[in-house]
Amino acid sequence: YNTMLKGFIEKNKLDEAQNLFIDMKNKNIGLDTVTFTLMLKGFINCNKLGEAQILFKEMKINNNIHTTSFTTM
Repeated sequence: YNTMLKGFIEKNKLDEAQNLFIDMKNKNIGLDTVTFTLMLKGFINCNKLGEAQILFKEMKINNNIHTTSFTTM
């Protein structure tokens, strides 16, 4: 799944990446640091900073992902 996300992000296909991300959440597929990093990068690259902030908050609240992992972005 992360490889597909990366491909969508690299081709600036954020809508497809978001759909895959939502599908992963709905199917209870593990969302990890890589998954969130890819999605954050996609939002930022497409100048969707508000959505990036929302995702960052969701990551901290619901997924027990340590935000310190994202300092390398």
